Amino acid sequence: MQPDCTKSAVGTTSYCIGHGGGKQCDEPGCGKSAQGGSGRCKAHGGGRRCAEPDCVKSVRGGTCYCITHGGGRRCHFDGGVCGKPARGAGFFCAEHGSDEAEEAEAAAEAAAAAAEAAASNLTHHTTLLQEVTMAQEVTMASVAVAVHPVQPSHVITDLAQVDV
Repeated sequence: MQPDCTKSAVGTTSYCIGHGGGKQCDEPGCGKSAQGGSGRCKAHGGGRRCAEPDCVKSVRGGTCYCITHGGGRRCHFDGGVCGKPARGAGFFCAEHGSDEAEEAEAAAEAAAAAAEAAASNLTHHTTLLQEVTMAQEVTMASVAVAVHPVQPSHVITDLAQVDV
């Protein structure tokens, strides 16, 4: 176990994947982690492969395709019209990714959209909660009247009897 490493150990070792734990690539001289049941790292053919016929590249971004055939994240330039693969950890392709301000704006727009959706959801749930609360209050009032009906002797028929 490595000092200051907070990741879980993998397999029968006491190390995380980043520090050499888990199954290693079967290729001689390769120290990378094996992917899937193949016993090899992605560079040596391990892991899932692109679904495009005759393509031997690794799949990307939770899709069934490599970057060349449409897998992975796509450029968000002008609302996602570009369609080229996004580079690195950003939101844009090589052509549109040079402007950090646009990338920050796209990230802010995505965050704002998520916040707006969460606020809308919260408003909807608050309205439902208010409706349920009102229905419970009406039900409780009905039960109170049924359990404790007003006696005829307690009903005031003449307003002159009321002390003001």
